Amino acid sequence: GPPPPPRRPMPPRPAAAPPAPLLMARHTGRGRDLTDRAIATAIARHPLMTAKVVAGIHWEALRLWLKGARFHSKPPRPAAHITR
Repeated sequence: GPPPPPRRPMPPRPAAAPPAPLLMARHTGRGRDLTDRAIATAIARHPLMTAKVVAGIHWEALRLWLKGARFHSKPPRPAAHITR
């Protein structure tokens, strides 16, 4: 058959602008020393914060389960410890 046409170089692509950030957040506050008293005060002021977080995680897991998401268990550990 006839020989293939000669290859032509592709024109350079214009430089794309970097993608906009998906999420931008800022937190401001006052720093405090991490002392036993500061920890006790935080627990006293927010006694159910841990329970709220745990409940929220389980609520989202229930919603995923109801949508049909499958659970993938952790694979077993290798017989020998291997590092590279």
